[in-house]
Amino acid sequence: VPTSLATLATAAPAHAAGKLVAFWSMDTTTVMVDRARSNDGTPRNVTLVPGAVGKGYHFNGVNSIVLVPSSASLNPGRHDFRFTVSLRLNTVPGVGDYDPIRKGAASKPGGQYKLELFSDSTRTRAQAQCAFRGTSRYEQLRTGPNVADGYWHKITCAKTGTSIRLIVDGVPYTKRARVGSVSNAEPLVLGAKYVDGVSTNRYKGDMDEVRIQVG
Repeated sequence: VPTSLATLATAAPAHAAGKLVAFWSMDTTTVMVDRARSNDGTPRNVTLVPGAVGKGYHFNGVNSIVLVPSSASLNPGRHDFRFTVSLRLNTVPGVGDYDPIRKGAASKPGGQYKLELFSDSTRTRAQAQCAFRGTSRYEQLRTGPNVADGYWHKITCAKTGTSIRLIVDGVPYTKRARVGSVSNAEPLVLGAKYVDGVSTNRYKGDMDEVRIQVG
């Protein structure tokens, strides 16, 4: 796997998971119930499919989205944190990228965290990218295997005080970085970039088992 000089691919164990502050198992489309706290989401135009565990959501790439109101538990500040999702897709992003998960935007204060999917130069493969914007700077890490192969892939993005990390199916990739504090008033969004009522970078594929852990 090609990596930049700042990126270290390693088989070392992942960091301790921390406190679970949100867990969406995506078993119903009326409300996306948070089984850890009370961060329930509102699904729009998603359908149920067989998931990585039980059932999951299918996002159609046109108008599917889930909105979770902002809360203190979804804003990690300077704490270490990670978010994990299982994804299954066949379609490689075209112009732009897919945004399966994000909270915040570059045009809004408070920073942001997000998982994106980008196609490679051949338009036949898709790689995951973790990105964090905090009070110190913006950092991103894109690497790993093709995830647009029709199989479920478990992807984690993590931030510590000195690094960011992308984990794909248990294999971690780490970049030394100091992001700073991340805390904003924007909703947590699944399936698209959503700013001021407008959605772009719409995800086309399946999603299941989303977790956020802090500390």
